[in-house]
Formats: sequence, structure tokens, C-alpha cells
Amino acid sequence: MRQSALSIVAGVIIACSAAGTEPAYSETAKPASADTLTIGAAHTLKGTLQGLVPIFEQEYGVRVNVIYGASHTLRRQIEHGNTVNAIDLFLPDVLEELEQLQKKGLTLTEHVHLYAQSPLVLVMASSPNASIPSWVSLGGNRPVRIGVGDPRTSFGRITARALFKNGSRFAKSSFRHAIHTDDIVNLVDSGAVDVGVVYRADAIRNGQVRIVDEQPTGDELPVRFAGSVIRTCGPHACAIANQFMAFLQTPRIQMLLLKYGFEPLSSM
Repeated sequence: MRQSALSIVAGVIIACSAAGTEPAYSETAKPASADTLTIGAAHTLKGTLQGLVPIFEQEYGVRVNVIYGASHTLRRQIEHGNTVNAIDLFLPDVLEELEQLQKKGLTLTEHVHLYAQSPLVLVMASSPNASIPSWVSLGGNRPVRIGVGDPRTSFGRITARALFKNGSRFAKSSFRHAIHTDDIVNLVDSGAVDVGVVYRADAIRNGQVRIVDEQPTGDELPVRFAGSVIRTCGPHACAIANQFMAFLQTPRIQMLLLKYGFEPLSSM
């Protein structure tokens, strides 16, 4: 079923942009120092980390450099041993990116550090005039333009499995795809698509779109978020990386994660 579902996706998706590897970018151009932790993080986490990193920096007296990008781009950067802005801690948007690094012996431990989860949600533009679809009605008799993750990315594969796990229902619908979830939000806001599928964390604090429904819980949902310390990190950076993961799992930060659209560890 999984193979056929992905084949269906490949057949019906209309490209919104090229799906090649997009360069990751850093929030700071300053060189890393001995007291710097470099985090490679998925775009979905940007709003969350912009709120949490300053708290960590102030309390632990260290500097954190965050490189945002598509999870598969960051994972390949780690695999290729990129020494410019080398990543010490990897925070992707799906577990399979970490699992690939673990199989190659590129993480320090065999187990990932879970810290949150988020369901997939259906979003529409904020305009109140459009009719509101649901996961059940999506892909029915009415043609719908749907914004989804590119199927060659980890988020896109999760989207495909969620939409097509019960077979094809989208014969009259068209798909537009994007590398990042914030690009899907922009497609919805601009009217290029009728609805989009993103993480709740992408939409909950975004005034451009509104959440109209959530994907029912299944075998792979909600999506769990985790991190791993990369084997090539220096001794000091490794220590800071472990401190940061412990920081994310503290009760007070778990409560803050709710504000950013995530569900805490206690709900897993």
C-alpha cells in the first residue's frame, strides 16, 4: 500500500518549485567559538527556537548558532562532513532523518531524544468566505487544490502516507508542493491553493492561515520530534548539546512548547 500511495503522489503532484537540495542558512554569520553550540534545525522549529534559545543562552552562559534548512539537506550536510558551521545537534522534523544518521554511526547514542510531537493539520486562508473542508471530505467530488510537502523530502513522505493511507481519493484534485512548510503556508495565503497540509506548529501562531481540521491519529501520527548529538562535535559542544536536550525536556519548557503548537512528552 505504501508503494502504491507514493506512486499516486508522484503521478498527481504538480511542481510548485524545483525540489533540489536547498542550501541551509544560519541566523548568525559570526564564527563558532569553544562556547558555541551549533544546531541544525528544520524550518518548522524556527519560531519555537527563536523563543527558547535566548532563554537557554542566558541561563547557561553559552552562545547558540542555529542553522535552519530542510531536514534532508541538513542530514546530507552532516553525512558529507561539512566543516563550515559543522552541526553539533540535529533537530529534524521527522525521526527517519535521525535514523539514517544512526545507521551510519554519525550520532553519539543509539537512541534519539524525544521532546515533543505535533499532528498534521489542514489549513485555509483567514478569509471567512470559503467553505471549510475536513480530512473526511478532502478529495471528494469537488476539485481541490492542495499544498503539500515535496514527496522527495521527509515531510512530503509523511504527508503522502497521511493522505493516501486509505487509497486514492484525489482523482479530481491537484497538488502543489514545496520544500518547506512555511512555503505551503504562503501558497495558501496567496490563493495558489485552496488548502494546505502542515504541522500544527507551523500554523498555530501564523496570522496568514487558520486551522480547519486535524489529521486523525494513526500509526504514524502525531509526528514525533527528537534530536541527536552528532559524533563529530567537540567535547565542549557535546556537553552543551546534551544540556540543551535536557533543557527541552524540563517541565517548564514542555509547557512553553504548548504555546508553539507542540504536544509535550507527557502526551506521548
